Amino acid sequence: MIKKKATNLVRVTYIVLDEADRMLSLGFEQQIRSIVNQTRGDRQTLLFTATMRKQMQFLVNDIISTPVRINIGEEGAANEDVKQEVVIV
Repeated sequence: MIKKKATNLVRVTYIVLDEADRMLSLGFEQQIRSIVNQTRGDRQTLLFTATMRKQMQFLVNDIISTPVRINIGEEGAANEDVKQEVVIV
């Protein structure tokens, strides 16, 4: 949609990237950077990942000006204490 000029991201003030490590492992770094670069510089950016690999750290440093990092468990590894529960309603 952006490449076809059907829309633009000039007014975007808030970006959330969930499972960003998975997007990177699937080869979407160029697309992530393209989207982020087309938004306002004063945007809020939230990035969620279970593990923070070196490639992810480079992306974070490029797209977030003053990152706040919250680690739960051991750094570089997914937390083993996470309990996932499926509730069907």
